[in-house]
Amino acid sequence: MRQTLFRIPIDYGLSAGPLGEISLFGFGLLLVLWALAGAWWLWRNREAVAGEAALLPSLGVWLLVAGVIVLAPWFVRRPHVAAEQQWTQVIEVRGPAISALLNRGKARVKLRDFDGAAEDFERALKVDPDSVEAHRQLAWLRAAAPVAEARDADVALDHARQAADLTQHVDPESLDALAAAFAASGDYEQAVRWGREAAMKAYTSRVPSHAAQVPDIRRRLALYRAGQAWRDETSGTSIPVFGYGFMLFLGFLIGGHTAVSRTRMARLAPPGEEKDLVWDLAMWLFFSGIIGARAFYLLQYHDRVFADAQSPAGYLKAAVNLPDGGLVLYGGVLLGLAAFLVFCRRRGISPLLTGDMMMPAFFVGLTFGRLGCFLNGCCYGDRCELPWAVTFPAGSVPDTALVGRGFLSPELQASISLHPSQLYSSFNALVLALLTHFYFRTRPKNGSVIALSLVAYPISRFTIEYLRGDEMGQFDTTLTISQWVSLGMFTGGLLYSAWLFHWPAALWKRGDKTDHPVSSPPGPSTGEPSPVG
Repeated sequence: MRQTLFRIPIDYGLSAGPLGEISLFGFGLLLVLWALAGAWWLWRNREAVAGEAALLPSLGVWLLVAGVIVLAPWFVRRPHVAAEQQWTQVIEVRGPAISALLNRGKARVKLRDFDGAAEDFERALKVDPDSVEAHRQLAWLRAAAPVAEARDADVALDHARQAADLTQHVDPESLDALAAAFAASGDYEQAVRWGREAAMKAYTSRVPSHAAQVPDIRRRLALYRAGQAWRDETSGTSIPVFGYGFMLFLGFLIGGHTAVSRTRMARLAPPGEEKDLVWDLAMWLFFSGIIGARAFYLLQYHDRVFADAQSPAGYLKAAVNLPDGGLVLYGGVLLGLAAFLVFCRRRGISPLLTGDMMMPAFFVGLTFGRLGCFLNGCCYGDRCELPWAVTFPAGSVPDTALVGRGFLSPELQASISLHPSQLYSSFNALVLALLTHFYFRTRPKNGSVIALSLVAYPISRFTIEYLRGDEMGQFDTTLTISQWVSLGMFTGGLLYSAWLFHWPAALWKRGDKTDHPVSSPPGPSTGEPSPVG
């Protein structure tokens, strides 16, 4: 389940006085900021730009991002435009069939053509006056449209009541629409009543699509209890930016940036090419880490991920459905390690020195990644009564999990106070980032920072797991799968440390010069590198 951090509007207008309205202002503003950033970059590099072909890739990246910003709104609207055209052709060829009218009406809602959508739903009712779906769609449109001109609480109530009556008040979707209609009319007492009923019906339903609606129903129910009506602000108005993905990307950028200075110190690349080396390696680690983390998640939660898959295509779609979440750090570490070794071998650089250089960057990225977990609600903690306990909102990942596991009633508002285990993990990663960064300068041997990380991180992760509430014990024990992996990593870290610090000095002497720290000359004749100052 994805939690939205913020939305970028794509069709809100900005009044420009006598000049009229500037459309697409959200992405228009992004384009302006990106253009200013490009102009600033060109000014800073004005001396190198003239006749410098090496800068062309940077200009190409800038133009590519600008193109994405310009085309993003079009890509968002494109499938809905195509759907409207498709169903219009069907209606013209086969006549006003009810399914075609309903589908075109839904597409028009996404395109914010609310009058056209209402016309389609009303035409569907003329074809079949007892169409539950047509009544329900009209109720939602008139109760929750994002613009006041399209809302009509009385009409919404009329159609919502008919949908509920036609389904004998047992269909959670119809009851949910009825609650929204009462909220639109200002009768929040009835809205709460029918919202609670919808939540219970959805929770006890054997229809998977009904059970999947519990989080959204609880989210709307929380609004009704607060005296607020629900508005469908997502219909063609904005592009969501999800908290987890945003923080993961931010951690990737900042972590990579911090690695550049250590690359210069270690002389892993010729002067001026440090950034290229770092970002090439970062891309290898990023994509291999995502694949490994997803694969580990599929192994750990395969029953949950593939619960609704009915065909090979369904299994494939579920496996790659990253937007709905599902990554396990240890899986990313394992595959990332393999990619790291391949990269070092291809580049002919020391994996020990390169690993030492990248470990602080990894923990910086993890710091932001765990903040993303907090924003998303995943990796949540166990019950907590301490002053810093957190309570996640209705419909969030922890709230939905607690309802599904029977700790919360779907109709109740109150949630459970939990340990902010994501923040514990983020703080732990920040401490390890600082520790490994400063240890890099004083490490006795190349590979020492890796050894410290392989011992310190499993200890902290094993401990924090006791405060998490999202994982169950494995192998008939109370230990989670991450704790078992932590034990394995800790054991491997001890063995690696013993091997590293008892490694014969002659084996340190290599053909490449990257085994020698930057701030000191090469070590004695044994090949042992001098400590980094």
